[in-house]
Amino acid sequence: MIIEDLLLLSLSFVSNRWFSDFGLDGGPAAKAIGPKFDVFTKHVHSHVAVQVPDIEVKRLAAAAIALKGIGGIFFIFGSNLGAFLLVGI
Repeated sequence: MIIEDLLLLSLSFVSNRWFSDFGLDGGPAAKAIGPKFDVFTKHVHSHVAVQVPDIEVKRLAAAAIALKGIGGIFFIFGSNLGAFLLVGI
């Protein structure tokens, strides 16, 4: 019963906090990830000579939000992977 309550609490926190900031253009998360992704693509292109496909930054922000949500659920159940996802992203 306690785990179910913790899971419900974490899901409500995750959905309210991150999805409300997402907006139509990806919100502040997309603005923070955008320049970093541009540096990454230039670095890969200069070292490997492979063009990285164009990816919308708001999709990267959505993926980061989803991974944090999954990490939170795994962390509640005591998985080290959940802690890694929460810290690493």
